[in-house]
Amino acid sequence: MTIYILFVAIIIALLILNSSIKTNVQLFQIFALMLLVFFVGFRFETGYDWAMYRNFYEYDTFHSGIEFGYVFFIKILRYLFDDYQSLFFFTALATYIFLYLGIRKYTKHSSIALALFILIPGLFLNSLNIIRQELAIAIAFYAFSFLVDKKFFNYLFLMILAFSIHYSIVIVFFTHLVVWQYSSKVKYSFYYFLILFSLLFLKFDIGNLVYYFAKGARYEFYQTGESVSLLKILILNSLALVYVYFSPKIIDKSKYNIYIVALVVMNVVYLNVFSSVIALSRIAYYFKIFEIVLVAQLLFVFDKKIRVLALLLLVAFYSIQFLGALKVDMAETRTENNLIPYKNVLFK
Repeated sequence: MTIYILFVAIIIALLILNSSIKTNVQLFQIFALMLLVFFVGFRFETGYDWAMYRNFYEYDTFHSGIEFGYVFFIKILRYLFDDYQSLFFFTALATYIFLYLGIRKYTKHSSIALALFILIPGLFLNSLNIIRQELAIAIAFYAFSFLVDKKFFNYLFLMILAFSIHYSIVIVFFTHLVVWQYSSKVKYSFYYFLILFSLLFLKFDIGNLVYYFAKGARYEFYQTGESVSLLKILILNSLALVYVYFSPKIIDKSKYNIYIVALVVMNVVYLNVFSSVIALSRIAYYFKIFEIVLVAQLLFVFDKKIRVLALLLLVAFYSIQFLGALKVDMAETRTENNLIPYKNVLFK
């Protein structure tokens, strides 16, 4: 666990330096991104699906459900490189390039947004586990800006690319369209209602529906599994309500903000609806990623003292979640490819 804490501390220190030293080139920020790619891309036997992806690369065999775009991606890397590590490196590189492009597009407070990304376990730590979905999340995150800009070809190209990486992007595509079409037409009271109404789904086991529709497919196992904790759900829903309450103060700051607020609301809605099975609730990550840019902007509606206090509280909250996720990993009964101990090809 120590190496993760040290790594996060170094990244945050670099981002603080980047915010403190005003230059035209975001030198420390870029250095932080390079460290992220190194940490994730050169890991060895680290991450629950690490062995599966190594086998995809080494044996050129894939299970029937893996997306065609990622198969093509692996085949290109096999042709160019004789080392499965290239798959982890270039997946990490692509993920963080799209993430950074999106952050820079949505907010000028990019260092804060990037720091929040690192601390939210469902975002950073999952880039060591569910690597295809994390890449799709990053692509869709950046792609949405083109929908708002009405550059429809760019948007569709990126979303098709994301779909070729992870088929769950279909749900995201339709959600994007609804948000883009109606966000400017609804009142904020509707967001409160939507969040509270979605809590009713906590009593509904969505896994049974998955079994019915996906019977015989590789997603059939999603019908069962550990559910999201009620405490976590209540805290995240409460935070979303707070974000919505303060959001009107930033709507005029950027043309993207009115949509970002709606996407953050959809994050908790999907979390509530699919909370009966953690694996299913991952769909919420496609929208949770917008929380990092929303919070980065909301902090600046307060004066400096309150802003620093709010930021410290959020960092403390997500740090507790981050450490909690690592402790859960340490308690896993599996003997291989956990997040802990972390291994790297340069120091196994």
